[in-house]
Amino acid sequence: EETEFALGRNEKITIERKERVKKESEGGLIDKTKRHNIKYETTVTNHMSVEHKVVLQDRFPIGRDNKIQVRIVNPKDVEPEEGTGIFKWERTLAAGDKAVLTTEYTVSYPADWTIYPPLD
Repeated sequence: EETEFALGRNEKITIERKERVKKESEGGLIDKTKRHNIKYETTVTNHMSVEHKVVLQDRFPIGRDNKIQVRIVNPKDVEPEEGTGIFKWERTLAAGDKAVLTTEYTVSYPADWTIYPPLD
């Protein structure tokens, strides 16, 4: 059986996460909805002298009501875990190499609702 565990912090692997887009809009003539577009870029850099496999865990929000719609824009090559929205991104980075993971999604819900935790 395969088991995953962390051996602690590796000072030679750096991770930087930046919010790139956080936009709210409202639309609809009859059924007014709010839409949040959210985008993050996570840069992972291998400062080691050898290649290294990196597994980055992230998550998408989960709508607990069918009127809350979450649409995944990026990454397209991952499958979030049912019920948690957690996904894993795996890359083997060459020595000195870096990779950028873009996490982007939209959340739509009725405009008269307040959702928690707030997205704005």
